[in-house]
Amino acid sequence: MASTTIQSAQAILPEGGGDTEAVDLDGGALVGFETPATLSSFYLTVKASITGAAFHPLYLPNGEPLSIAVSANKQITLNPDLFGLTRYVKFSTVTAEAEARILNVLIREVS
Repeated sequence: MASTTIQSAQAILPEGGGDTEAVDLDGGALVGFETPATLSSFYLTVKASITGAAFHPLYLPNGEPLSIAVSANKQITLNPDLFGLTRYVKFSTVTAEAEARILNVLIREVS
């Protein structure tokens, strides 16, 4: 069985809500993220970019926007096929956070 290497990157949800800074997948596959124990948001959305300059909301094949149900202190698994056309992602909170929160973004190396 081939080994799978998972890299971790941080995405900081800003105090008051909004987008994280861009996370560079650098040819890897986004497979999930871990939420902090202090997270108060219930949903996150994802914006994607090929170049890192212009970001667009990510939509599912059925035309619905990707909205991820989250809660505090969880590991959320994502289908990496949803991110096959992107290099950069940003996470957005639907509700305001009382202070900045760190997501640990999980990226599987692709060879």
